[in-house]
Parts: sequence; C-alpha cells; structure tokens
Amino acid sequence: MTHMERKATEWLHGRISLWQNEGIVDGETAERLRARHPLPPRAQSLRPATASIAALGAAFVGFGLILIFAWNWKDFSKPTRLAISLTPLAASLAILAWSTLSRRHGKALAESAAVFNSLALAAALALIGQVYQVPGGIDTLLLPTLVLFLPVLHLTGSLAGFVIYMVALVVWACAAQIAGGNATFFWVLLPAALPPIVVGYRAKSREPSHLARIWLTLLALSICLGVCLEKIMPGLWIVVYSSFFALVYLAGHWPASSESDGFLPGVGKPLRTAGLVGLVALAFILSYSWPWEEIGWEYSRDNYSFDASLAWVDYAVTGILFGGAAVLGGITMIKRRAFGLTLSLLPLVAAGSYVVLSALDGESTGLAVVNAAVNLFILHAGVLLIVSGARRRLLGEVNLGAFIVALLLLLRFVFSEYFIESLLARGIAFVATGAAFLAMNLILSRVFGRDGTESST
Repeated sequence: MTHMERKATEWLHGRISLWQNEGIVDGETAERLRARHPLPPRAQSLRPATASIAALGAAFVGFGLILIFAWNWKDFSKPTRLAISLTPLAASLAILAWSTLSRRHGKALAESAAVFNSLALAAALALIGQVYQVPGGIDTLLLPTLVLFLPVLHLTGSLAGFVIYMVALVVWACAAQIAGGNATFFWVLLPAALPPIVVGYRAKSREPSHLARIWLTLLALSICLGVCLEKIMPGLWIVVYSSFFALVYLAGHWPASSESDGFLPGVGKPLRTAGLVGLVALAFILSYSWPWEEIGWEYSRDNYSFDASLAWVDYAVTGILFGGAAVLGGITMIKRRAFGLTLSLLPLVAAGSYVVLSALDGESTGLAVVNAAVNLFILHAGVLLIVSGARRRLLGEVNLGAFIVALLLLLRFVFSEYFIESLLARGIAFVATGAAFLAMNLILSRVFGRDGTESST
C-alpha cells in the first residue's frame, strides 16, 4: 500500500467513526466498512502508541515548564508572575486551536493538546492564587479547573483528558469532604463529561476508548457514591450501593448495551462485570453484623460536621438509584429476560432490612433476622444460578453459582470464630471444596460439550 493509499484509508476510517458517532451508520455497518477497507498493520498498531506517547510528552513538557518557572519565582514582580502564569495556558490554547483546525496529526495532537491544556490550566489557577493570596486548598483549585476544562474535553474527545478529568473529579470530591465542605457539585460535573459515552453507547461502539471511559466512570461512581453522601442518616449507603450495582448489572444485560468480551474476559462487558462483582461483594459484606449496627433515623446526625440542609441530596440519590433498579428489574421480568434477576434483587433485601432495623432501633432479634435473611438470599441466589445454568447448559453460570455457595459455606463455617479452629480441618475443607469444583466442571463439561463453556451472567 502506497503512502497516499494509506492516508486515504486512514481518512476513511476517521469518517466511519464520525458517521458511527453521529448515528448515520450502526456498529455492524461500521465494522463491515472497516473490514472492507482495513488499515495496514503498521498504521493500525502505531496510532494508539503515538497518541499515548504524545500525551506523555505533553505531560513532561507541562511539568518541566512549571519547574522552570518555580526556579526563581520569588524574584519576579506581580505583573511578571501573572504573565508567566498565563503564558503556558495561552500556548496550550494555541496548540488546541491548531489541533482543531489542522487534522494532519489527528489523535496524537488532540491527546497532547488536552493533556497540556489541563496542566497549564491548573498551574495558571494555582499560580494566580499564590500571587494574589487567594485562600483555599486543593478543592478550591480543582473545582474551577474542572469546569474550565470541560469544553476542551469535549472539543478534543481526548481519552487522556477524560482520565485526567475523572481522577481530578474524584480527588476534588474527597478533598471537599475532608475539608469540611460538601461534594454536591459532583452530581453536575460527572454527567457533564458523559456525552461521549452516551454517543458510543447508542452507536453500540466496541472501541477500547469507549470501554475505558465506561470503566473509569464506574470506578469514579463506586468511590464517590459514598464520599458525596452527606451521611445525615447512618447506613443509607447500604441501599445506595446495592441499588447502584443492581442497576448497572441489569443495564449491562439490556440489548442496547451490546456488551461483548474482548481479549480479556469481562473487560468487554464493563456494566455486567462491575455490577456482578459489586453485587456479590456487597452481599457478602452485608452478611456480617457490623454494617447494620446503629443505622437508621434513630441515629440521625445533626452536629456541625454534617450539613442537614443537604440531606435531600442523599434521599434523592437513593430514590433515583433504587427506583431505577426497580423499574429496570420490573421491565426485565415482564420481558422474561431471566438473567441475573436473583442477584439484582439485593436492593429489596437491603432496603427491607434497613427499614426493619431502623424501626427496631438495632435490637439483637432484628439483627439476627437480618443476618439470616441476607445469608439465605446469598444461598438462594447461588443455588438458582446453578440450576439455571444447568438448564441452559451454561457452565460459567453454574461455576458462578457454585462459587457463591462454596464461599458462603466457607465464611459461615470454616472461617467462623469458634467453629473450626484446627488448621487441619480447614485444610480438609478447602481440599474437599476444590475437588467438588473440579469434579463438577469435569462432569458438566462432558455433558454440555463445547456449547456450554460460555457464561451469559
């Protein structure tokens, strides 16, 4: 392939991605067009590497300029300091304009422009704050940086810029709460960065950059859901997280999500994988007593550390997540999409247990009932997964159910405080569990054949 042909093919692939993002062609049509006009191997492998190296180079340049200016910062006058503070920002905006108007360097220039602009913007705000003695900590610096960086993020479509934005958003939320303020603005800043994910989701994109954005968003939400709650009512996080993971899990099974595994199992299914792991982990956490101690309205907080005027945000987030999980679960049940419904019922168990314990003011009888209910729910979910997987000849689903049941039995009996303290007994229990797993897989693999080796969980 000649240089001109390579350039033409790269241009065509860029147009195909644009058409896919604009909804002119669907994901399948776009894949057929790319297969009909494939990129040469060298160009195809170098594009992500070029973009990554360009972003890394921009970061080094940005940090280097900051260190150079800091070398003799005290010797400059205020006007000179102000000019120096704004110079990298002006340069980054010039590069940004060049990358937007000139498409010759493509993604690599866009990535480096976004990274350089984010660093220059943060440095300019920090230096101006230092020159004019503006009070505040890192939360005061990051909030305007995030707001001002949003247009650049959408203009460039930079994945590196998206990573920087999400990391800065999580750091800001944590810093704002630690400083005694609140992170309510998180619920505005996060959705403001999600239009590229929505576009990719509607186009059923399977691009690595699209999957990376989803994973980063899920990670940020998993951290900040708990951080951003004002926590006026103790224990509300139980309902919030169970509803969140159930909603994510169900959304991953919806046909519009078009999730499919790539080179590593689970990576191509961010919603299903994150929701499943979250539900299983949270269910086992809730099977212990400590999450249920001193929760509910009887222990509402009203001291200076908690802003009671923002309690409505907690209740709104809880209602939206719980209602969304209930509606999506109901639609799934009506349409008879039986996958994962048992695990996605965790919000009902969590919310019911929360109300019961709150009404009983944490009495030991209520706590025992809740512990029994959660453990029975886990056992029920595991057994149903085994039965459902066996009926549908899905070995992965059977394995998941067996893993849940085995882990529950090990945690409740083998690792209980006073039940089996002998290392020999615990070793025998592990060997027996592993042998049962191997025997079950061997038998079912022969019964199911090759068609039963893929999980739809």
